[in-house]
Amino acid sequence: MSQLIIKQDYLIVKAGLASNIDLTLITPAIILAQELKLRPLLGTDLYDLIITQTTPVASLTVPNQYLVDNFILPFLILYIKAKAVTTTRIRFTNIGPVIRDAGGQGVQSISATEAKELVDELINDAQAYGQLMVRYIRANPTLYPAYFTNTGQGDILPETDSFDVSFYLPDSNKDGLDWKREGLNPFE
Repeated sequence: MSQLIIKQDYLIVKAGLASNIDLTLITPAIILAQELKLRPLLGTDLYDLIITQTTPVASLTVPNQYLVDNFILPFLILYIKAKAVTTTRIRFTNIGPVIRDAGGQGVQSISATEAKELVDELINDAQAYGQLMVRYIRANPTLYPAYFTNTGQGDILPETDSFDVSFYLPDSNKDGLDWKREGLNPFE
C-alpha cells in the first residue's frame, strides 16, 4: 500500500466526515487522490520527497511542511470527499453494484443529480487548490528544487495546470448555420 500523506483520523475531523464512517471505503480514495491527482501536479521527484518526509511527519522540511499544510492537505481533503460521495454509497457485490439505502437510520440519500453537483463542486475547489499550489511552487523555485529535477525518463513531469478542461464544440450544421456557405470566417 502507498504511504498516506493524510491520516484517516485527520481526514475525518478536517473533512467533517461522520466518525462512524467505514475507513476501508475511504483509504482507496486517499490513495487515488495522491497517486492520480497530486503526483501529476508535483512530479515524481517532489512527490516522492514529500512521501519520504511524511514518515515520520516531523522530518518534513519547513518549505515542504508549508506546502503540505496550506495546499496538499486541503487539495486531498476535497478530492477524497468527492470520491467518497460514491464510494460510501455504492457497493460492489457478487450481484453487481448496489446502492446502499439509509437502512432506517432517519436519513435520506441524496439524488444522483445532487451527488453529481456535490462532486463537481468539490473537484472544482480541489483543482483551485492545486492551481494555487503549482503557482506557489513555480514562484519559489529555490524552495522546491525537486519540482524541477524530473528528467522525463520514467518520471512524471509536473503538470502546470490542475484544471481538467472539457471543450464543447457544437456541430455548426445542427443550428442551420454553415459558416462556409454564409461567407463567414470564424478566425477573423
